[in-house]
Parts: sequence; C-alpha cells; structure tokens
Amino acid sequence: MKNKKYSILLIACITLLLGNGYAKSPANQVQSPIPNSVIKFFSLDTTFYKKCVMADVLPIISSSKVPDEALLQARKIILRMCQYRHDI
Repeated sequence: MKNKKYSILLIACITLLLGNGYAKSPANQVQSPIPNSVIKFFSLDTTFYKKCVMADVLPIISSSKVPDEALLQARKIILRMCQYRHDI
C-alpha cells in the first residue's frame, strides 16, 4: 500500500513538471524558426536554414529537411566531445 502511494505521488510530480514545461528545456528542443539573435550573429540565409538546437552556447543549425532526431543526436555528440574541454 505504501509503495502505491509513492508511485501515485511520483506520477503526479512528473505530470506536473511536464505540464509546466520544466522538464522540457529549450536547449533540448529543436527551435523553428531560428531565434533572431542566432540569425544576426551568424548572418544566416533564412531561406535555407530553418531549424536550430542549442548545445550550450553553440547553435546546431540545419535546413527543414533534417529530422529533429538528427539535430538532437548531433547536440548529444557535440556535448560529449566538449564535456572536458572547458577552454572551448
């Protein structure tokens, strides 16, 4: 009985967090359209580049044809490659 109460409480907390967007950080989400600050900083051609996901301060940018999963995988790889490179 005690475990059931904790399970229900855990499910309620997860639901609350997901509903409020706390578990969905913008860094983990593909942004479309690309934020204006990124477009201006890199002088992007917005007729081609349509999607962006952030790997800390590094934007990973693509056309609309690239699947979101590929952008998120690229983010994951870049973060792993740089995790011990604090000088970058």
